[in-house]
Amino acid sequence: MNEGATDFRLNAPPSVTMRTVAAFRSELPDACGSHSSILLDIGGVAEADLSFVQVVYAARYQMDSAGGSLNLAGPATAGDPIAALLQRAGFTTNPADVDFWFHGELPQ
Repeated sequence: MNEGATDFRLNAPPSVTMRTVAAFRSELPDACGSHSSILLDIGGVAEADLSFVQVVYAARYQMDSAGGSLNLAGPATAGDPIAALLQRAGFTTNPADVDFWFHGELPQ
């Protein structure tokens, strides 16, 4: 991860589901358009569904295309809703997904 003084830190909201994703869906791309390096803090997310994953993937693509970076401030960890969601949805088999979401190590 490329942490430094130029990173913009963005906290994901506590709930990112189909019903609540609209604000996050506009906030994250706006940040991507304004900053070259973003650290997304997912530690406070208590409820998420695949709409969260879709927004993050779209933002990662936007940042990659612009030569920037989007990284997680900390990995998804065992017992948190993001890790459980990613495991249910099959995001634990691709090494690139494991690197991004779990910082290289699947939670036990």
